[in-house]
Amino acid sequence: MFLLVPVMAYWLETTLLKAFVADLGILAFFFVYAIVFTWAFDKVFGLPQSAAPSPASSS
Repeated sequence: MFLLVPVMAYWLETTLLKAFVADLGILAFFFVYAIVFTWAFDKVFGLPQSAAPSPASSS
């Protein structure tokens, strides 16, 4: 982030504060995207056998 904000500010010809807010938006988007993608992938394909709970631990 320390490297990306000044580069974004220069590239977009804007202030450091606006570039920082834009960078936070990008980070928030990919954070939410990763969570939703992982959840959807597990719903479609199911959990792998190694992550499934064992019958003995369900008590």
